[in-house]
Amino acid sequence: PDFVGTEMATLPGSKTGPFLRGITNRWSADTDRRQVCYSQYLGNGSRILPVVVLEPFTSNGKKAVRVAGFAAFFVQALPVRSGDDLVGEMVLTPGL
Repeated sequence: PDFVGTEMATLPGSKTGPFLRGITNRWSADTDRRQVCYSQYLGNGSRILPVVVLEPFTSNGKKAVRVAGFAAFFVQALPVRSGDDLVGEMVLTPGL
């Protein structure tokens, strides 16, 4: 289904534990676990994450937002601890 234009509410708060588990699962499911740029990547696509682009976006509290589109983010390095930065790059992929 096409979610562009759909309105929803944000969910404030830190979700670092579930986020780290999800990223670790995607990394582990990939066939290429090297820390590389997207141009050097040879894996099965598990490290390419769909990202929802929202409008307007504010970082504080529960707010109404609208889905403006979708993008793709390639995870370059696996975060080790909760609070570590997610390092990667935005990429162009067909179908998003």
